[in-house]
Amino acid sequence: MIGIGIAASKDEALKMFQRYRSMEQLQKTWKDNQDFWSAKAQAIALKTADKSFDAWMHWVTLQPVLRRIFGCSFLPDHDYGKGGKGWRDLWQDLLSLILIEPESVRESLINNFAGVRIDGSNATIIGAKFGEFVADRNAITRVWMDHGAWPLMTILLYVNQTGDYKILLEDNTYFRDSQLSRTFKKDKEWSPKYGHQLKDVNGNVYRGTLLEHLLLQNLVQFFNVGEHNITRLESADWNDGLEMA
Repeated sequence: MIGIGIAASKDEALKMFQRYRSMEQLQKTWKDNQDFWSAKAQAIALKTADKSFDAWMHWVTLQPVLRRIFGCSFLPDHDYGKGGKGWRDLWQDLLSLILIEPESVRESLINNFAGVRIDGSNATIIGAKFGEFVADRNAITRVWMDHGAWPLMTILLYVNQTGDYKILLEDNTYFRDSQLSRTFKKDKEWSPKYGHQLKDVNGNVYRGTLLEHLLLQNLVQFFNVGEHNITRLESADWNDGLEMA
C-alpha cells in the first residue's frame, strides 16, 4: 500500500496518515466515501423509460455539490475554468442544493444578499472568501436585467421546501463601490478605504432584511423600462445579444 497526499506540515501529514495506515482502515474509508457520494447522487429520485437518462441525471445531481467545493475548476470546458463563480451561478447552484440538502443552504442564502447594492443592482463576481464580492471581472462594472430574479426564485423555492419563512426577516449588509444608479453614475469620492459595505450618514454599516433586499432588487427593475414600457436589457453577454436578435 502506497500513500500519497498533500499537507501543510509534516505533523499534519503524519496525523492524516494515521487514518489510512492499515488496509482495514483504508477499505472502511473507501466504503464510507462511496456511500457518501452515492447518497448525494440519489438525493433526487428519478425513473424514466430511458436508463441512460436516469444515470445521467445522477451526475447532474452531483454537479452543484462539486461546484460548491471546487467552483468551476473541475469543468475546464465550461464557464471560466478557473474556479470562479458569477451571480447567476451562485443562485442557480443553490436552487439544486435546496432539493438535495436543504439543511445546508440557509447560511449561504443569507450571506449571498451581501452582494446587493442599494440601487437594486449587485456585484457580479463572488470572491475567494465567504461573504466576499467583487464588482465585476476585470474591474468593468456592468448590470444585467435578470439578476434580481434569481435571489427571489431561490428564496421562494427554499421557503416552499422548508417552511422557513423567518429567513425573510434575517438581515444583511449591502454592497458598496463607486457604481451608482445602475452604472449611469459614479461616486468619485468613494475609495477602497471606505470599504465594500454601505454605511449610513453616521458612518455605521447599514443592514436590511432579506425581504428588503428582494423588494429593492425587483421593484427597481420592474420600473426600469424604456420608452415602450419594456424592461431595459442593460448590459449583455453574447447570448443576451443573440436572444435580442
